[in-house]
Amino acid sequence: MNVRRKALLIAGAIAALPGTAWAQSGGAARALAPLVACRGVADPRAKANCYDAALDKLQNAVAGREVVIVDKQQNNEDRKALFGFNAERQLEEPAHARRERGPREPEVDSVDSTVALARRTGIDHWTIRLANGATWRTLEPGITSAPDVGDPVHIRRDALGKYMMRVGKSRSMRAIRVY
Repeated sequence: MNVRRKALLIAGAIAALPGTAWAQSGGAARALAPLVACRGVADPRAKANCYDAALDKLQNAVAGREVVIVDKQQNNEDRKALFGFNAERQLEEPAHARRERGPREPEVDSVDSTVALARRTGIDHWTIRLANGATWRTLEPGITSAPDVGDPVHIRRDALGKYMMRVGKSRSMRAIRVY
């Protein structure tokens, strides 16, 4: 596929975005303004040349890390992987970026996985590695029998921002993420 055809496809995708008002505010406006401006060019040859030039600017901005394109699915997977660490809250974007972007994706409030490894770390306290690689430690008793590999684990954030973990059919208990 040649560069002009790619430019036209990108321009078509931008034209299909809900509301050009989004592209007319802040940093997004600076990054997309050249592509949006090409939509108004009437001559097909001049329009293709405009898209070529605008696409080159956008590619250079991405290569120079002035513009970052984020895959929504990958972003959601990364947020789930960080569940339990304070880092997920540090990834909050600045207020001006939130205004440009619009409504935020729902926050990850719980994770479901299975036990990959469990070991007792004290009287009725456990360190549990989940199938997704996260390691959690219980802060209070609650597991009545040793967890088996493959037991279901549900971890949720409570109203105060702390974490509650339920392993198998045990009651929920406070836990912290350690790795």
